[in-house]
Amino acid sequence: MKKTIQFIVLAALCFFLSSAARAQTTALKIGDQVPDISINNIINYKSSSVKLSDFKGKLLILDFWATWCGACLNAMPLTDSLQQAFDGKIQFFPVTYQTEKEVRQTIQKIEQSKGIRIFTALENKELSRLFPHTTLPHYVWIGPDGTLKAITGTEALNAENIRALLSQNEVMLREKKDIRIPYNTKEPLFVNNNGGDGLNIQYRTVFSGYVEGLRSGTNSYKADTGSTFRMTTLNQPLINLYRLAYSDQGFLPTNRIVVSVADSTLIKSRKTGAEYLDWLKDRGYCYELTVPLSMEKQVFEIMQADMRRLFPQYSANMKEQDSPCLALVRTSLTDKLKSKGGRSYTEFNAFGCTLQNFPLQRLIDQLNVRYMQGIPTPVVDQTGYTEWVDLQINAPLNSIVEMNRELARYDLQLVEKIIPVEKLVIRDQRQIGF
Repeated sequence: MKKTIQFIVLAALCFFLSSAARAQTTALKIGDQVPDISINNIINYKSSSVKLSDFKGKLLILDFWATWCGACLNAMPLTDSLQQAFDGKIQFFPVTYQTEKEVRQTIQKIEQSKGIRIFTALENKELSRLFPHTTLPHYVWIGPDGTLKAITGTEALNAENIRALLSQNEVMLREKKDIRIPYNTKEPLFVNNNGGDGLNIQYRTVFSGYVEGLRSGTNSYKADTGSTFRMTTLNQPLINLYRLAYSDQGFLPTNRIVVSVADSTLIKSRKTGAEYLDWLKDRGYCYELTVPLSMEKQVFEIMQADMRRLFPQYSANMKEQDSPCLALVRTSLTDKLKSKGGRSYTEFNAFGCTLQNFPLQRLIDQLNVRYMQGIPTPVVDQTGYTEWVDLQINAPLNSIVEMNRELARYDLQLVEKIIPVEKLVIRDQRQIGF
């Protein structure tokens, strides 16, 4: 059992130090000579005070323990049996930061139930300063020559290791290293380095309102650690959070989102410029989801669930509706699209595009995402063409008329149709039926 000792500094620690101990202020390392400390306030021992030099020639194992540490208590019969097996050659020496009042009852119960005799140094601070630790059990091995040989947990306590050290004056044991990171329980974990930098976070959802000075944007990427996937949207209106959450089938342009609520200004705005920014400060949000790479395909499902929890007043669902659309169709069976192969490449700007050895769907996506997302009808692909294409458009991509002039060279056209289209419908929760 391990437990962080958060309250050592709160105890009233009473002890006396030798002059050598007073001079020692830093933690000792394996191989260091241990100063000749005086340890006082010992109960159930032949003396209430000892020096470490009293055990010269023996293997001294300091046993740091506490009454709440179940593993410490369970190890006491083991240390007692090892003490007897190596009688005269080793000495286990229990040490606790607790008071006699705190430990007396526990000691009595163990002695009665296990039939062993337990002594301990009480309220000891200097040994903890020389051998700092944050978890228990904690064992410090001091060799017969007075040097620090090992720092371990319970797993190293066995006759083989003790015999090796006594015969060779050295033993290769894995060092128990306790790293203590400052953590304030009243502050958020990992924020401002509270509890660490958070680089090992495997799963986290962060949600906040608008943050002044933070650049708006949305992105998804594999984190630098290579073990997590992250999806982030910053300073966005609620409609864009819904857009992201339900974009598992592809980007949802505005013309594929239906907002049917009593007060749509809580979700979207038609304001522009400074007026829009003023509105966004009250209606903008930041959201970030971090998941293990194994859960990357679940990010949209998780975000949808988060949206239901965060905004229970609304319901959002994908629903197929008959809707006016701008459909890309073929005007002949002559294949003027098939790619000649070579490097796959695309280039888009407001005045045209190039697709070389690339799927035609790329054009549809770019028209919906950028160049035609402001029109009231979504652009859909009804060509049925599945081969990769070579295609070049020299026309403004937001002009249907000029686009059709260029598309005609490939026997393609954008035509208005009413067809079933998947749309995201956002409603007040009280509204029933879709």
